[in-house]
Amino acid sequence: MLKPSITLLLLKSITFLGLSYSTSVFAMGNNLKCSPVSEYHYKTLDKDLSSIQSQIETGPLFLYAKTSTNLYPSCKYENDDTGLLLIYQFNKSVILKNLSNSSIKFNSETLSLSSDFDSDEDEATAMLKAAETKLFGIKGCGINWKKPLIQTRKNDATFEKIWWGDTCSCKADLVFKANSITQISFQTTC
Repeated sequence: MLKPSITLLLLKSITFLGLSYSTSVFAMGNNLKCSPVSEYHYKTLDKDLSSIQSQIETGPLFLYAKTSTNLYPSCKYENDDTGLLLIYQFNKSVILKNLSNSSIKFNSETLSLSSDFDSDEDEATAMLKAAETKLFGIKGCGINWKKPLIQTRKNDATFEKIWWGDTCSCKADLVFKANSITQISFQTTC
């Protein structure tokens, strides 16, 4: 597997996981090599794959997963009517998915964690704040981080903390199952 060489220029940083993350990151170097999920998806590859990969691979969710597992992930993609889906699998417990559709200006990034993966709520929230800042700059998209909406699912002891922003229908959320974080996601449409 190709190990990318990345040079980062840090302009303003946010700290999570004991690491400093830049709100303005410029990456130089190689993206991970992504392979198609099937031959069909290879034929319909969107030319924006490299650009989208650079955004993902310098983002806080990817960096958190890589730092937490100390692994370079496998990468697969598929491109269909819903958009371009990139799937980074770090191990059985950590999978990052990014779905983007440029025709409707939609982007959703979700980090899925097994319930035995140890993730801190404050770190996860800091990652979401870093994602907001990376996409929208220092002013963000208007998320009020002090007032999440809490939704409980009665059937499986799962609950979700959701934050909504004023700009581009941005949404950040954490999904908990038995007090463990099982999903961290950020999405926008604008």
